[in-house]
Amino acid sequence: MSALMTPQPFASLRDYKHINLVTFRKNGQDVTTTVWFAAFSKDESRLYIFTESTAGKLRRIRNKSRVEIAPATFSGKTLGPSMKAKARILSDEESRTALQELNRKYGLIAQAFNFLGNLRGTKRVYLEITPDE
Repeated sequence: MSALMTPQPFASLRDYKHINLVTFRKNGQDVTTTVWFAAFSKDESRLYIFTESTAGKLRRIRNKSRVEIAPATFSGKTLGPSMKAKARILSDEESRTALQELNRKYGLIAQAFNFLGNLRGTKRVYLEITPDE
């Protein structure tokens, strides 16, 4: 049975700190970005990531929600097989859950990162990643 068909499609990512998120340009060219992520803790059927509001990946996701994800090192070395998925930009209200899950996973590091981002005036956008059925 494929990882995407299990009740916990992202369980295989549980022990990783980073994933490579692959988004696609209009011409089909892929763009890989290494990101922090957190699974929704109840069922691991959704991943949450954040990015700056000016990031190119947001524009690409608005054009095409299809993405691919794979476990990775901090430096972006892929550590396992990729999975096809879909990305969705969360509303401000929905972003609270994403922020909570990311803070739960990364603890003080996430809080320090958030604090520094707030000092710089960085606007964050949160994304939900779900399996591509």
